[in-house]
Amino acid sequence: MAPFASEKPNADSWQGVQGDGWIGPGSILGRCQLVSQIGEGSMGTVWKAWHTTLGISVAVKILRPCRDREAEIRALQRFRQEAHIASRADHPSLVRVLDYGEDHHRPYLVMELVRGPTLEEWMRQAPVCEERTALKVAGHIGIGLANLHQLGVVHRDIKPSNILIHPGRHVKISDLGLAGSPVGLDGQLAGTPHYLAPECVLRGCHDDARSDLYAVGVILYRLLLGRLPFEGSTKAILHAQAWERPDWTIPEGVRLDAGTLYVVRRLLEKEPLRRMQSALELIQACREQVHRLDRREQMASDTPVSVAPESMRIPVDKNRTTRLPVREAGRFRRGFERVVRWLSRTFAP
Repeated sequence: MAPFASEKPNADSWQGVQGDGWIGPGSILGRCQLVSQIGEGSMGTVWKAWHTTLGISVAVKILRPCRDREAEIRALQRFRQEAHIASRADHPSLVRVLDYGEDHHRPYLVMELVRGPTLEEWMRQAPVCEERTALKVAGHIGIGLANLHQLGVVHRDIKPSNILIHPGRHVKISDLGLAGSPVGLDGQLAGTPHYLAPECVLRGCHDDARSDLYAVGVILYRLLLGRLPFEGSTKAILHAQAWERPDWTIPEGVRLDAGTLYVVRRLLEKEPLRRMQSALELIQACREQVHRLDRREQMASDTPVSVAPESMRIPVDKNRTTRLPVREAGRFRRGFERVVRWLSRTFAP
């Protein structure tokens, strides 16, 4: 029996994409039949679908038509670029792209279906995350970024809604739509203001892999403190990203190790040269800090040395003066005298 075969739609309801471009449950794109919509973004919609050839459930990302011809061309280029990059970056920490096609002039991507919430949804349920769990999530994101950066690709849009939590808390990075171009569909610098690095705000520089690490720092800050570093209007947030320092006040009831805060501070440095320089450095820092926290907890939980019962203790005469043996006392006296003579010679006027 094929996996998830029970999710296959009723064959009697199958229908193709209508001539007016209507998309809905039962529509067929290539070898995929749409089941239900599971997400929506600025570029299009994401559907849960059944792959008729592979016999598995997949996710299908469908590009939304644009009224502006230039924007539509940019969107199509970005869509194809995403498919190309994802096919090169085959790694467990990245959502795999299985196929790309165009049906009735409607481009679509076929991706693996990750059965789990986004990090954004996960954080809404638990605004403040346990310290080691937050570090492990950041480390897993770093693993995916290391694979992308090794290929010379910068993600440019790392944020919680683009991070998927697989069962077992395995993290997968999705949405490589901006990895091919830092320009949005409106011709402006693309990205999410809350997670934009200062150099992107000031210079529009999106080709530095360290800007991805800054976004991971914002995610880690939010996981640990339950809030974003900067809030307000888009203009206020961009100004703060470029010039202001985050509020490091720790919420009541939250205890954080100094080493954990140091990792976050390194990621959120305004100047890229003072920031962590690679995803590998991020992975190593998170692993070392998790190991340090585990070791501290283990030392705190170790069973203390047991004290002998009162009946088994050797009685001690408190009135008796403890003295060194004669031989040991002689050695101590002779050594003390040698030190006194050396001091007298050294510091004599």
